[in-house]
Amino acid sequence: MLDHAKVACVDPRFSSTAQKADEWLPIKPGQDAALALALAHVILVEGLWHKPFVGDFSDGRNRFTAGQTVDESSFEERYTHGLVKWWNLELKDRTPEWAAEVTELPIEQILRVARDLGAAAPRVGIWLSRGMHMTTRGSYSSMSGHALAGLLGAADNEGGSMRFNSIPTASMPDGAGYRDQIALEGINHEKIDRRGRLEFPALKEGKSGGGVVTGQLATSILEEDPYPIEVMYASWNNFAWANANPREFEEAFKKIPFMVYSTTNISETGYFADIILPAGQAMFERWSVVSNSGNGYGTVGFQQPMVKVGDSRQDESEIPWLFAEALARKGFSAPLDYLKNEFADPETGAHPTNGDELGRIMVKMATRPLWDPAQYVGGDKFSGWDEFFKTGVWNSDHYEFRSKWGNMGTKTGNFEFYSETLKAALEGHAKKHDVDVDKVLEVCNYEARGELAFVPHYEPPRRFGDEGDYPMLFVDQKHKLNREGRGCNHYWYTAERDTEPGDIKFEETTN
Repeated sequence: MLDHAKVACVDPRFSSTAQKADEWLPIKPGQDAALALALAHVILVEGLWHKPFVGDFSDGRNRFTAGQTVDESSFEERYTHGLVKWWNLELKDRTPEWAAEVTELPIEQILRVARDLGAAAPRVGIWLSRGMHMTTRGSYSSMSGHALAGLLGAADNEGGSMRFNSIPTASMPDGAGYRDQIALEGINHEKIDRRGRLEFPALKEGKSGGGVVTGQLATSILEEDPYPIEVMYASWNNFAWANANPREFEEAFKKIPFMVYSTTNISETGYFADIILPAGQAMFERWSVVSNSGNGYGTVGFQQPMVKVGDSRQDESEIPWLFAEALARKGFSAPLDYLKNEFADPETGAHPTNGDELGRIMVKMATRPLWDPAQYVGGDKFSGWDEFFKTGVWNSDHYEFRSKWGNMGTKTGNFEFYSETLKAALEGHAKKHDVDVDKVLEVCNYEARGELAFVPHYEPPRRFGDEGDYPMLFVDQKHKLNREGRGCNHYWYTAERDTEPGDIKFEETTN
């Protein structure tokens, strides 16, 4: 990358990336939004925004001056929405001097990086890591970082950021027709993580309660709110290790009368299970579809059983099949009827007779738009399943840059600095609870009120403990080898864990 671009790394730690970067910005933890907003301020004041994407003042004279509001009618936007409103509500006061005090970064460095971004626009990659948004009040911090890509014309553009390439796989058959009265009533129950309550908007795609509030699960179980959990089936997680408060999850799991855990290897959550169902490793013991995107291409491949180590089962096909057979023996045949009737080989029409056959059929059904000539969707073209199976991967056509300009999937269709999309979602959540948006913000511990809620803005990070008594901030880090919670218990992980300072192979470390 250093052969093609100048790299600025924002990180409290002197990480491997920071060591190699042209600019290291050792920011005070939690103050990323302050830096992003100050960079945006400089970009506007110095006229560095990308005018072919953002637009310009009608007479060409830059009116963005620190501390002064701007007449919205004087600016003609092209593929963005609400730039001047954002300036008037927030950016006009977010000077480099203000940010330097908050972030503890030099004013000169903030100015230098802002000017470098403007000079490189639109070929600017704005990469946001977990450290920016997976924090309390991280939503607006993340919005502030993404807004830079819009200002610089780097959204959906060469050298900038682009959408994950479309992966046209097929969905699985709807099982609604197999639900009995008990199932229908159960679906209508409130979710255990309390998503959609006033204090948990969990907004996703504009829907109140459309997301997940994982950290709330343990509290809900312990408090039996909205209801007690008598039986739990857990798979593809290790909440007793991978959450911010694992001890609370341990206490919650102790409270559950009967717990079944499907996992690939021993893990902390497994200690609390009454029954462990060994699951096959994804890479070589199970059928699954694997999709990814990179370098402008979307790719879809599949994994298949090649070897089997011990008495394991495929967790997405064999274990559900065994559950369905057991329920059928108890007189509840609907799940097995669904699996037998609704899943069929797209070529032969044959229905599965066991869980392994179900896994293979599921892969063929999901990938049919990619290998069936009658459903050709672009990209690599195959004569049928056999050729796709032999090749092992489908590649899309190359991503079409700027295809989303004016079609961003927002309420206005444009890149929203003033988010009408977020406004509609928050207002919908507020209406659901018969309150206004300000009340939602108050309950959710945000400081913004009024229209500030609809623009990227600065929210002071929440700090625990008095700064006088605890002047140091603890920043945890994700190990280079970590992907998710269960992987840290793999033998290969401990065998290869010597990539960070302090690592010792096969030994527990504090890193």
